Amino acid sequence: MAPVSAPKIRKLPASLNGVAWLIANQSEAEALSGSKIKSEGDFFKVAKKILEKGVERVVITRGDKGLIYFTKSGEAGVLLPPVIPVLDVTGAGDALIAGILYAFLKGLDIESCCKIGTACSIITLQSYETVNPALNSQELQETFRKYFSKGVTQH
Repeated sequence: MAPVSAPKIRKLPASLNGVAWLIANQSEAEALSGSKIKSEGDFFKVAKKILEKGVERVVITRGDKGLIYFTKSGEAGVLLPPVIPVLDVTGAGDALIAGILYAFLKGLDIESCCKIGTACSIITLQSYETVNPALNSQELQETFRKYFSKGVTQH
């Protein structure tokens, strides 16, 4: 589930049992949890509150500070994005979500899912198009290798 705005979150039921993924920005996560995020640690406190509503996996995006993820099984982490030239942010969030779900359907772990999603977002940010026409399997693999392979320096 990807909420469309913080005000519309209030229309969700108290129980979110059956929701496999919730991918939200900071204001949406705050609205859903009923808590403010004032420090880095608060992201995980808010994610935990969302998990308690029945969601299995929570991703909270933090703009140019990347994202955090937290699962019911206790997996948690922070993914910092590389510094890249940004042409337009339009579509980057949708590309992130699409990439995360694509990787999940391929059977990848949550960290890898978030890295694939971020790679899709990186490709999108480097285009004036809402959907970068260069976003394909080969470009995704190259971007993933460039920024997320072990031993590779991030630029």
